[in-house]
Order: sequence, then C-alpha cells, then structure tokens
Amino acid sequence: MMRHLEDNYDINAAIRAIVYESSPSSMQHWFRYGKRKSARKVCPWIFANKNLAIINNKYNWRKTTNEMTTDKKNDTGLWYYIKERDIEFSWKEDKYGPLPSREQLIAAEESGERVIGVRNN
Repeated sequence: MMRHLEDNYDINAAIRAIVYESSPSSMQHWFRYGKRKSARKVCPWIFANKNLAIINNKYNWRKTTNEMTTDKKNDTGLWYYIKERDIEFSWKEDKYGPLPSREQLIAAEESGERVIGVRNN
C-alpha cells in the first residue's frame, strides 16, 4: 500500500532534518530532546559544513543564541557530501571544520540551557 504525504507536510523541513541529523557539524547530530545522544543514536556522518562547525565550536556547542543565529546567517557556508567511506577515514578538520570534544558535549548538556521539547528558547 502506498502512503501519501499530508498536504501540510513540509518536505523541505524533512530533508533539512536529515542533512542536519547526519552531519557532525550540526548540533542536531549530537543532541536530541535537549539530551546528548549516546554513541548508538548518532547518525552516520554523511554531510559536513565547515562554517557551521566553526560557529558551533566558537559557542562550545551550546544552545543557540541570538548572537549565534546572526553568525550563522552571515556565514552559512557550503554543505559537502562526505565521500570517504572506507575504514581508514579520519576527520579532516581543515576540510570539514572542528568536531566537538567529549568535554564540550557534556558541558553543553549539563549547562541546563537545553529545554526538552522546546525550540528557540
């Protein structure tokens, strides 16, 4: 049986969510419902955005602020498909931007800034 999308379904938002979920440059990749994802819940790395990673790292992977939103709007960067899929793959910071450290992710989660189920607060 074929399912049809509802009229109000936003396909652009769904695609954007997939890109962000599968990008270690994005906070959506590392957090869900205000909590840090376990290693088992983190998506495979498919897309990268160096500028986004630099901005997120600048703010220590914390909750989005007005300052951060302005930075992201002024320097959106480009999205790249990560072609490297072999066992020898290693993250190239000069190409893809910084990854968060475990300490940054823990501090961002423990800051209490992330509110479960609420966006843009």
